[in-house]
Amino acid sequence: MTYQTAVFDLDGTLLNTLEDLADAVNYSLKKNKMPLCTITQVCQYVGNGIVKLMERAVPSGKDNPVFEQALSDFKEYYAEHCHDKTALYPGVLALLQNLKKKGVKMAVVSNKADFAVKELMPVYFPNLLDVALGEMEEMGIRKSRHRIWFIRHWQSYGVIRKMLFILVIRMLT
Repeated sequence: MTYQTAVFDLDGTLLNTLEDLADAVNYSLKKNKMPLCTITQVCQYVGNGIVKLMERAVPSGKDNPVFEQALSDFKEYYAEHCHDKTALYPGVLALLQNLKKKGVKMAVVSNKADFAVKELMPVYFPNLLDVALGEMEEMGIRKSRHRIWFIRHWQSYGVIRKMLFILVIRMLT
């Protein structure tokens, strides 16, 4: 089967963003006088968006009186440092370039904050992706809703019937 569309997750699939996420978590925790997390802990905490990441990293989560401040500090730091250590996984750029050359429509639908998705796209994937969507938690828009929007939007172009969702399950070793 020839696919016309490929939809990718971002973190852990196309980009290794773990170190930048860990740095942002620890910046926030340190600024708010809380114990820092190891990179292994942060690795275990990621995968459900920024609010859930910080809920897991902050002692007592949302019940902590400085949780909202810690979350705000995380977002502020990560917005400025989201690609300090982030790197493409080997072979990703060549794969995307090859798919583009073959006329495959490509998108990223991520639970990463939309501001970070928009920041990372031109740095790592200039002119390669047709659509890039991230979570907008403050508006109640999570990745699952983006997928629904995405499918409805691209159905109107007749592209959806031959679509491949490419997701990688990260395994801790």
